[in-house]
Amino acid sequence: MYQLLPSEYAPYFNRYTSLVTLGPVPGVLAANGTVVANFFRSLPPALHGHRYAPGKWTIKDILQHLTDTERVMAYRALAAARGDANTELSLMDEDLYAAGTDTTNVSLEELLEEYQTVRQSTVQLFNRIPTLKLQQTCHVNGQNTTARAWGYIIAGHGLHHMNVIRGRYM
Repeated sequence: MYQLLPSEYAPYFNRYTSLVTLGPVPGVLAANGTVVANFFRSLPPALHGHRYAPGKWTIKDILQHLTDTERVMAYRALAAARGDANTELSLMDEDLYAAGTDTTNVSLEELLEEYQTVRQSTVQLFNRIPTLKLQQTCHVNGQNTTARAWGYIIAGHGLHHMNVIRGRYM
């Protein structure tokens, strides 16, 4: 039985972790990556550049956001697993990152290839973290978070955005 304790992450991230069926982190991430990629592939091309309101992200922007955020969260998991509990890691300003990229002339398939490459790297990272090291923490914005929690947060983040797309774009 797998359990993630509320003390392992900031309460904010419960919106992601509550969507995940817990299990070995590499397996959860591998299966989740397939689900997320298949979901984006199932979206009709007419939606790829759609914004549900002015100033909101397109479907392609959301996929780029998932990739960028996974890179940041995987680094946090690495920092925790390697015992870097003293470095204060910064928050990620998602709007700044979104403004720093342009998905207009990038196909959804190209974005999916990048997403899947990053996910494969994240799975490999978690394959190499010994079980005891999964409990080690890093410090982000005044909160300690375990390496293990970052894996589940990454998986839940994609599921969260799939729900947003279903509710606001379709």
